[in-house]
Amino acid sequence: MSGTFFERSVFAELVPNATAAAMLVGPMLLAAAGAAALLFLIGAGPQWPWFAWVFAAPVLYLSWVVLYLGICALIIYQMGGRYPKPSSVFPK
Repeated sequence: MSGTFFERSVFAELVPNATAAAMLVGPMLLAAAGAAALLFLIGAGPQWPWFAWVFAAPVLYLSWVVLYLGICALIIYQMGGRYPKPSSVFPK
């Protein structure tokens, strides 16, 4: 009993859970960084009046969503190539 239960229960679940968390949060952070870079490139900042932010917010959100979905699609495409869908179990 030198830790086999501990190793099996904690570390066996830690790796898949950490991977799932990284796959969920990673694309969100990358998309947020892309949207922040877009704001930086157009010169947004505290010097903008409030109505400029009202008009820029939907564009910023849309750019974040497009980047997020694009990154997720790329990840799913790469995972699908590595782990293809199994063929049908029932013969035709």
